[in-house]
Amino acid sequence: MIYAIWVLKSSGEPLIYKFYRKDRLTSQAPSLTGGFLTAIFDSMRVNTGEQLNIIEIVEIDVAYMSFKTFIVVVASDDPEEARRFAAKVGSEFKMQYSQLLDSWTGETSIFQPFIKKLDFLVKDAKRNLRDNLGRLLNSLGSQG
Repeated sequence: MIYAIWVLKSSGEPLIYKFYRKDRLTSQAPSLTGGFLTAIFDSMRVNTGEQLNIIEIVEIDVAYMSFKTFIVVVASDDPEEARRFAAKVGSEFKMQYSQLLDSWTGETSIFQPFIKKLDFLVKDAKRNLRDNLGRLLNSLGSQG
């Protein structure tokens, strides 16, 4: 299940964010959380020379996916789902906004229409999960 999504400028400013479940991570101010997540990502890259992919915070898996000018961060209960979802969100965001980011002036309202896309992607992921679970249960029922 997807808990939260942040799209952050590589320098840490939150471009957009959407919370789908309230918890300790998502109940903080979005700009502070975005800065915190970017600081962790940058610290790992500077100190080890490698990029951070997944961190686990209590029972939440947080996936990072870096694109040229932005980072997608997805909080989920499943690290693989978080990775796949971060890749999908990043790809969609890049197609829609990559040229705007080069001359971005700090106005985040231009990214707000993408929230509808996030909602669609989350609903689609839930529908796929439900369908896969249904097929699994049907196959288990037909074996018995």
